[in-house]
Amino acid sequence: MSAWGGFDRRLKGILEDLAHHSELVDKEANAAAIELASETRNRMLEQIEKSESEKVEHDFHAVLAWLDSGRLLQEDEVDARTHNCHPGSCEWIFKNLKIKAWEGNSRVTPVLWLYGKPGSGKTMLCSQIINSLLSKNVPTLYYFFSYDVSSNPNRNKCVSVLKSLAAQIIKANRDLATAIYDLFISKGANATVRTLRDVIQTLLKACTSTRIILDGLDECPEKEAIAILKEVVALASCDGGPISCKVLVSSRDVDPISKILDTKSSISLRSEGEGLNAAIIAFVKARVGGLLTSNLDSGFEAEKDLHGYLEQRLIQKADGMFLWADLVLSVLEELYSIDEMKDAVETLPADLESLYERILERWKDRPNVSTSYRIFNWLTYATRPIRKHELQQGIGLHHHNKKSFEVSEGSRQSNKVFGLCKPLLEDGPNDTIRFVHTSVQQYLLKRNDAFISPQLGHYYIAFACVVYLKAGLDLLDPSLMTSAKDQSLIRGLHALNHYATENWSFHLMEYLHHVSDSTDDGRLLCEQIQSMCDKHDTINGHCQIGGLMLDQPALVPDFKRLERFGASPSACFAIIEHLKVQRAAEEPAETLLVGRADSPQQNLFSVLRQKYDAMSRRLLDSESCEGVTDSALLSFKQAVAGTQLCCRLRNCPRGVFGFASPEELRTHEASHVMSLLCKYDGCQYSKLGFRDPRALKRHLQQFHPPEAPPIPISIHRLDTAATLVNGQEDLGAGTYSHSEKEDSDIEMTAPMLDWGLPMVGLQEPEVATSDEFAISTTSWSMA
Repeated sequence: MSAWGGFDRRLKGILEDLAHHSELVDKEANAAAIELASETRNRMLEQIEKSESEKVEHDFHAVLAWLDSGRLLQEDEVDARTHNCHPGSCEWIFKNLKIKAWEGNSRVTPVLWLYGKPGSGKTMLCSQIINSLLSKNVPTLYYFFSYDVSSNPNRNKCVSVLKSLAAQIIKANRDLATAIYDLFISKGANATVRTLRDVIQTLLKACTSTRIILDGLDECPEKEAIAILKEVVALASCDGGPISCKVLVSSRDVDPISKILDTKSSISLRSEGEGLNAAIIAFVKARVGGLLTSNLDSGFEAEKDLHGYLEQRLIQKADGMFLWADLVLSVLEELYSIDEMKDAVETLPADLESLYERILERWKDRPNVSTSYRIFNWLTYATRPIRKHELQQGIGLHHHNKKSFEVSEGSRQSNKVFGLCKPLLEDGPNDTIRFVHTSVQQYLLKRNDAFISPQLGHYYIAFACVVYLKAGLDLLDPSLMTSAKDQSLIRGLHALNHYATENWSFHLMEYLHHVSDSTDDGRLLCEQIQSMCDKHDTINGHCQIGGLMLDQPALVPDFKRLERFGASPSACFAIIEHLKVQRAAEEPAETLLVGRADSPQQNLFSVLRQKYDAMSRRLLDSESCEGVTDSALLSFKQAVAGTQLCCRLRNCPRGVFGFASPEELRTHEASHVMSLLCKYDGCQYSKLGFRDPRALKRHLQQFHPPEAPPIPISIHRLDTAATLVNGQEDLGAGTYSHSEKEDSDIEMTAPMLDWGLPMVGLQEPEVATSDEFAISTTSWSMA
């Protein structure tokens, strides 16, 4: 028993140890389970957070794509105006009681109208007001009409403005993108005026007190200005509603703007003489001091008297116009004696249009005045903003010099050439060149003389485009070495590629519209067109011109005008085909990529642009190039860097000003994708799509016509059982294989060039395997 007692005690100890260890194991297991659960929970939370972040990012880009907004070009204008603004010249506006009331958070002055004559500094004032509000973290939306880059007359300006305002709110408040995506985009809403109105109202309710500034509204056509004004003014919190928003509109005092805003609070720059004159005085004093120091010898007593005289007379004659004072001071910079300066100040007209006329008169005796006139004609009648490197080549290709009939480095003008047109030109955003004020272009459009006119403007541009295209087609010549093509790009011989491939036929027809009889210049242009078409046909291999061009009655007058012009039949058909595609792209119901292909199947000029873009992108990534210096390659990269990530939709403003990254470009182009897709694989419209069924129907009829059924030699009953073997087509007697059909029946409508562009043919029809009649009677062909 004593032995058992000892064992019993040891057994109990063992059992207790087991129980204790069991408890420890359970606790450890529980701890592991808890830790696992905690890790699982943390992973789930991270996954949820990541998913939410990805959704916000997706929704943000989707909304911006729907709003058709990449990098906001309006921001460039604010930066440019701020840079050009003389320090302190706009401070007086912030002392105005109406501006103070408008800036305040009370519901006083919900709408404010700032108006004045052209050149009185309205845009400068608006840019400074914007900067002031942004520095105070006040949500501020703005739109500058004077520098809107959209040139498509069919584009709804009101929609563009509302899209821009909505995009600015989204970019400043990314979290709001999900709400807009869920409420509108996910439900398939189109970006119409009504929808955009609801979008902006939804966004404004989620924001604090917001300010909207519209500058240069008078630059819009009358009907569009009325529509925009009604939409934006309606956003102002005039009725004590939940939206806290105020609007400032800047324009000239013109109908119909004045009729709508006449009852609103307003600031007339003419009545603000004290503040405006003080700003002009500060501006003039700063400029006159530097002018006399640089242009006159020092130490003369008369110089001191001249300083006071110029200040007094310039301020008196400026009459509240900053632009006038700036232009006159620029004229004085070219004079180097006291008497010449005094005479210029006294004789120069006090109104802008007369001043423009006098400046042009002063240039008539210059040896290179014809170059200045070509620049003005280009900028006045071009269809879109022009980049400097484009204009440098364009004005060098003209009919006055036979050496200019060929594209070469010798014909390309230097970057210094724009100095000939100062002070009427200024640098624009993204390396563009433009008029210093919209009133300059308005004046030139009214002018119609032997130097600047619609006839001359369109002739100069058409001639340059045709001469370039004739030489540019060399990029498609497979016999030329790649290195030679690369060198021609880097040397700037293809700077006009984008503009010429899109607009050459438009300018040609506009020129013909303004001439009635054949002239020597017209015959010279006709010769260049024929030479270009001959080269086009040589590279193309064959030219299909039979009758398909005149299927649109609206094009018949253009064809007859070309015949009277003296163009050959092949040239007429080539021009009409380009016009037909171009006008189809301008129809509101369609979208059309240029690729940039003018048509899905045929247009060698669009293929030329594709080739140019592909080569440019490759050279942008190159560190060196055979036969050219590193500095030349760097200059080429700087010139074309902003042109390669542009939207491929014709007439889209972002076709001029590109994007910072391929991702932004893809997001933007996604906004153009429509829901009605072409069913044929390989056709670019199978991804791009159309806006309405009629556009899709026209596309199918023109580019994918149904194949006419073959007429049998004899009629006999088909043995359906013999035509189906295991659910597949019998390729025995009386039928043929896909490859045989392709070789015999499919006609290529565009050449397969050496870089392997895909051709678009007919896709194999989709037929259910149970439909024996369809299988046995279908004319099969492959894409």
